[in-house]
Amino acid sequence: MINPVPSCLHILIIDDEILITEALRRVLSRKFKVTTLNLAVDAQRLFSDGVRFDAILCDMMMPGFSGMDLFDWLQENHPDMGKRLIFTSGGAFTKRAQVYLQELPQERFMPKPFDVMALSASLEVFIANL
Repeated sequence: MINPVPSCLHILIIDDEILITEALRRVLSRKFKVTTLNLAVDAQRLFSDGVRFDAILCDMMMPGFSGMDLFDWLQENHPDMGKRLIFTSGGAFTKRAQVYLQELPQERFMPKPFDVMALSASLEVFIANL
């Protein structure tokens, strides 16, 4: 069976759980060019170096520099990338995360666990509507 060629759309996945980033890479790389990171601070370095993505799938709750911290930094430094960020989370356990979730448009949040095929379709729609 021939695997479909990934589109030119480039997706960044940031999650502190390596198993999640690897699983998402395997599935989403069938349709997209995929870069994965396990620390949001590493994404900050990429953006500072001028690297750009069509969409960013980022865990909201990570130790240290969280997905919310990355989003705030992007809004201030690279707003073109901030509008491309979609949060994922298995639960909003802090007051700050709860406020973020209340203010986010529905298309900017994917709760865990998620169906990866639905996620792939949602990413295509999200990118098309930017």
